[in-house]
Amino acid sequence: PAKNATINSYVFLGSNQVKRLVIPEGVVRLDSQAIGQMSGLKYIKLPSTLSTLNQFSLHVLRSLEVLDMSAVTTCENFSAGTQEYQWLNASPKIIYLSNTDMEKAVANRKYNASIAVVNGGTFPEDTDFTTDHLATPTKANYKFLGWYENADCTGTPATTLKTNQTYY
Repeated sequence: PAKNATINSYVFLGSNQVKRLVIPEGVVRLDSQAIGQMSGLKYIKLPSTLSTLNQFSLHVLRSLEVLDMSAVTTCENFSAGTQEYQWLNASPKIIYLSNTDMEKAVANRKYNASIAVVNGGTFPEDTDFTTDHLATPTKANYKFLGWYENADCTGTPATTLKTNQTYY
C-alpha cells in the first residue's frame, strides 16, 4: 500500500475462508470495523507503521486465536476510551506486544488473553503460532532463554501457558 495508508471500514468483512491476515507495512490506520465478522480468522499481524485503531477496528472476530502486534511500538488511540470505545471486539488467546508501553495500552482490553511482550524481538516469517505455547522471538545479538512471568526475566522460564498472564 501507499505510505500512510488507511484500511477503510468493511474492507475485510464477512469472509470465513481467510485464516491468516497480515496487514502490510505502510498502513497507519484501521477504520471502524475494518476487519470484522470473519468466522475462520485465526491470526492477525499488524504492521510497525500502525498508529491508529478506531472504535471496533477489529470487530466480532470470535475465532481469533493470535493477535500479533509485536511490530507496533506506539499507537495513538489504543489506550483511549472505555467500554464504549473499543478497538478490539474479539477474544484472542494470545496477544504479542512489542514493549511494556504497549502492554499498558492494551491492559484494559485483553479479555483474558495471555500477553507476550517481545521487547524488540521479532518473529521469522515461518513462525508457527499456536495457542498451546508461546512462539519464540528472535533478536540480533540476543539468545532467547524462554518466557518469564516477571519483567525482570528472573527465576525459571514458564513451561505452561496461563490465561490472563503476561510473559516477558
